[in-house]
Amino acid sequence: MRLTEIHCMLAFFLGCVVTYLVMKRNEGFQSGDMSMYMLKTECPPVPDLSQYVLKSSIPPAQPIIIDTSADAGAKCGECPPCPRPRCPEIKCPPPAVCPTPAPCPRPTCPETVVKCKATEVDNGPVRPFMAPLGFGFGT
Repeated sequence: MRLTEIHCMLAFFLGCVVTYLVMKRNEGFQSGDMSMYMLKTECPPVPDLSQYVLKSSIPPAQPIIIDTSADAGAKCGECPPCPRPRCPEIKCPPPAVCPTPAPCPRPTCPETVVKCKATEVDNGPVRPFMAPLGFGFGT
């Protein structure tokens, strides 16, 4: 386990050394060759923007209408006929007047026939037997 820690430290140290050498080589002027550089005073001047206008501030151009009526050689002919309507004109017939209907006959109710039937009532002295309540038939 101790050996792995030593390997990690050596790898880190070696990476730092390589990074330092690469950065030192790229930094600053390269071998004194100044042909790739220029002085700040040699920069081109800033353009004069007072002569420029924003495109959004310009109104859109109006359409151009060419009038050829003043042309002597141009003759106007007759206008073409107007197009016919696509659907035919629908005319409804005049409303018909119906005669008034005859009054409906009043229905009459059929005559009722009443039939009477006489029944004979037997008022004899014998009355039907009625069982007394709570005397326990079956207990």
